[in-house]
Amino acid sequence: MRLPAVWKAAIAENRMLVASNIDAKHRRPTAKLAEKRNRLVADLSDEVIVADASPGGQLERPCRDLVATGKPLWTLDDPSNTQLLALGIQPLRAVDARRSGRK
Repeated sequence: MRLPAVWKAAIAENRMLVASNIDAKHRRPTAKLAEKRNRLVADLSDEVIVADASPGGQLERPCRDLVATGKPLWTLDDPSNTQLLALGIQPLRAVDARRSGRK
C-alpha cells in the first residue's frame, strides 16, 4: 500500500496510526475483507457509530454481534434506522453528542 505524503508526515509526528489486518497479497477489496477491516476498527474502538445500514444488508450481522458485546453502539435517530434501533443500538441525537463532549 502506498501512503500519501501527508499521511507519512502525520505518522512521523505520531498523529496518525495505520493498522491493517489484511495481507499485502490482496490487491482488490472484497466484501469479506471489508467485514474483516470493519471488525478490527470496531474492536479497537471504545464506542461505535453506525450512520446507516440497509435492512438485511452486510452491516446488520456485525451490528448484531457488536450489540451482544455490550460495547456502546449508536446510530442516527432517524426513521431510516428503525431496524438498527430494533437491534438495541442506541439512538444518537445532536443534543446527546453535545452533552457527552462530542462535536
